[in-house]
Amino acid sequence: MLAAMLGVAAVGGILLIDEEGDDPDSPDTSEGSDDDAAKGSTGETVSFDALVSTGTAASDQLGGGDTDDLLQGLAGHDQLNGYAGDDGVQGGDGNDSLHGGEGDDTLEGGAGDDLLHGDYGDDLLAGDDDDDRLFGHFGEDMLDGGAGDDQAHGGQDNDTLVGADGRDALHGNDDDDHLTGGQGQDTLFGGTGDDRLVGNDDDDTTDYLNGGDGDDTILAGAGDIVTAGTGADSILVGAGDFYVSEDTNGDNTDPTAPIDLSDFNSNEDQLVVIWDKFGSDTPVVDVSSNPNTPGEHIVTIDGEEALRVTGPAELAASDILVVDQEAAARFGVMAKEAGSGGLTLS
Repeated sequence: MLAAMLGVAAVGGILLIDEEGDDPDSPDTSEGSDDDAAKGSTGETVSFDALVSTGTAASDQLGGGDTDDLLQGLAGHDQLNGYAGDDGVQGGDGNDSLHGGEGDDTLEGGAGDDLLHGDYGDDLLAGDDDDDRLFGHFGEDMLDGGAGDDQAHGGQDNDTLVGADGRDALHGNDDDDHLTGGQGQDTLFGGTGDDRLVGNDDDDTTDYLNGGDGDDTILAGAGDIVTAGTGADSILVGAGDFYVSEDTNGDNTDPTAPIDLSDFNSNEDQLVVIWDKFGSDTPVVDVSSNPNTPGEHIVTIDGEEALRVTGPAELAASDILVVDQEAAARFGVMAKEAGSGGLTLS
């Protein structure tokens, strides 16, 4: 009786809240109803106006509606759909399928290999642990794969994609996107639009960076494989990323791998070397032709091989812009931490 007076009921581990004071135990089966619906582990289906829905240890199916709903799958392989409204959708443990629907939604996959669809609106998608697949679709979305080997697709509008740890594949698709691979061997593809790709977060793994169409900005690190793509692109490298470790005898032991840069057009693309004027002298940049590979140019920074460039018929040191970190701010480059020497894109 008290639950009915408050418009609250529990069905199959689901908490139902009826903002209009109707009996939430009475399903609304009318055609085209805007009410919410949920199906718990008992197989019962109910409709109501507002929802805080918590699943069970089984595999649940939970659906929101036109209000701002909170759906929590907990354990099990759950299917959650927020529909309209600015929803919070949390998969919990298990391999879950999450849809935000319309509205500006927040989707959290939790543990397990999850599938997240932001759908319409400016959505926040977080894969969390394990190997997740994230799709922003429409709106300006933020996609964070979290730990694990994740796939993220921005879709339309200006999206932000972060791979974090693991071997991630990030696709910006349409418009002007910002892609950051994080730790691990990542693949970043900007697609159409003027995109910003960051692949310099680790020194010992190879990232694959492709700007695609548009005027892109690509921040690459040692060992990365970079394809500039069409458009007037800016390829940025840190002068301090290339070094050769020496043992106590002065012998070279651990040289960093050079960047492999292809599809570079020196008539419209710009190669930029950025240095930390507070921690080092102005670097010496030189260019030579690779005698073993016709059409390939070798770029050295302070005598260390930094890039192998293919595409331009001619490439000279004067074609390469050398700037300090302060001047590099016009490219959107900033230091990760003061005095660290590490770079990222704003």
